[in-house]
Amino acid sequence: MNETDYPLSEVPADARKGLVSTSLVLLGFTFFTATMWAGGSLGTAFSFSELLFVILIGNLLLGTYAAALAYIACKSGLNSVLMGRFCFGEKGSKLSDFILGFTQIGWYAWGTATLSIVLIKTTGLPEALEIPLMILFGFAFCATAMIGYKGLDWLSRFAVPA
Repeated sequence: MNETDYPLSEVPADARKGLVSTSLVLLGFTFFTATMWAGGSLGTAFSFSELLFVILIGNLLLGTYAAALAYIACKSGLNSVLMGRFCFGEKGSKLSDFILGFTQIGWYAWGTATLSIVLIKTTGLPEALEIPLMILFGFAFCATAMIGYKGLDWLSRFAVPA
């Protein structure tokens, strides 16, 4: 575990990341195969004017929620797990931690599979490589998570502009 990520304590003001680094990491979350797939599905489900309305409302709701969380995190220096403990207590936060962890496992698995399947279909690689690619991408994504924020920052600086 990378101790400089401050997983169990407030992040000191001098150790907090800047706007560019944070923006690239957060953009990396949105430029993800699963998000693009969902966007493509929405794009075909609505007329153009309805789609613009759905995008506007969705972005306003998500932007407001994210801005509120960002403000609280900036002022407190706490991550989502520590904010959950502060809000719900040690025992009460276990439910929100479980839900967050469970959804992230599913999101991780779905994203890894989606990336492999899309790569196979767009490049014409043999379908026999689908599962080995899922395993390879799974380990690659794990490596950035084990490195911590620095790994996500490095990956985002490469992947987002690409």
